[in-house]
Amino acid sequence: MNKPEDVTITYIPHNFNVACTIFNLSIQRFLQQFIDHVSFYDMIFPTEVDAYELATRTLSKYSYDKKETPDDQKNYGMIATTDLEGSVQAVKGMHMISLQTGLNNKQRREKAEKLVQKLFFHIGKDKVKSKTLYLGKDQTLTLSPDFCLICEIQQIGPVEHLTNLMENISLADMEARTSLGMSLENPAMGFYMKGHKIYNDLRSNEAVHPLTFNYIDDLQELRLHLFIYRSLKLRVQKHQELLDKYFNLITNKL
Repeated sequence: MNKPEDVTITYIPHNFNVACTIFNLSIQRFLQQFIDHVSFYDMIFPTEVDAYELATRTLSKYSYDKKETPDDQKNYGMIATTDLEGSVQAVKGMHMISLQTGLNNKQRREKAEKLVQKLFFHIGKDKVKSKTLYLGKDQTLTLSPDFCLICEIQQIGPVEHLTNLMENISLADMEARTSLGMSLENPAMGFYMKGHKIYNDLRSNEAVHPLTFNYIDDLQELRLHLFIYRSLKLRVQKHQELLDKYFNLITNKL
């Protein structure tokens, strides 16, 4: 049975697929971890830069970028709410949590959880058609109340947000910019690096492919080779060629 487009992820960007394949990260687990780290509390109250802040900022940045595009202005109207007073009280409750001393960010998020669920209950369901998204034929993703709430407030669908996340993950671009000392506001890439280095459960059940270690060795050589070149475009191209070579080897396309 074909699933509706607004609850089905049918497009996996090549660079994101490469980034997951090279280091043996499960796409389904990665996307689920991203969803689970989106925090409405982090969106309205400043926290330290961690996986939650990066995931949440990925959504906020995309929403801001869309607002800057005149053609998308029509997507931002008044959000329907069944209980305005209840919504205001939920936000006030989160504000009181932010003022409590002696709590770390994890404890603040946990205390805000019921208020987030309450607020989502009062917001009209326009963009979130289902809390279950489909990834391919057999895999699913479960949307959290925080993720759903932010989608409704920003009037951006879950599939669109996750597609933006994937499109902003490129190992070639990161390598090129890092080596040139060129900064770029890319919280999506920041979340990928946090997940890659910290969250072991992002990995698929299979062991890391032996060719991954060959890639790392060749990467070191490429970094030395490109040291004298200052062109961002050239560096991205060379890194992408190396990544695609090993992606094709690992997926038996060569």
